[in-house]
Amino acid sequence: MCAPIAETDQTFAFVVPRAISRGHSLVIPKRHSPTLFDLTDDEAVALISASRRLAGALMAAFEPDGLTLVQNNGLASEQSVPHLHFHLIPRWHGQSRFDPPGDRLPLEERVELADLIQQHL
Repeated sequence: MCAPIAETDQTFAFVVPRAISRGHSLVIPKRHSPTLFDLTDDEAVALISASRRLAGALMAAFEPDGLTLVQNNGLASEQSVPHLHFHLIPRWHGQSRFDPPGDRLPLEERVELADLIQQHL
């Protein structure tokens, strides 16, 4: 089960189960695309648009000091899931960009976070 935040005809966004920070979310294409290089131009535009919109909602919902957008392509870049995904990670001063994910958040907690984020979309 996941905690959906937003959906378009080409994208889906949700709160991750093992977050690096509060509000850590993913945006993915609905069509299976292993890497950035497998997207159509329209899908790429849709993903960036969805990511930009979600980033604004994360900034409004959690008021972090910054936000990291991460996307890896291929095993050499440490892509762990063979489906393209953008991580949007709210950041606060003092956090390391190498902080590991925390323990798995219960679905109920992820749904609450998704609801909070949706209020700012």
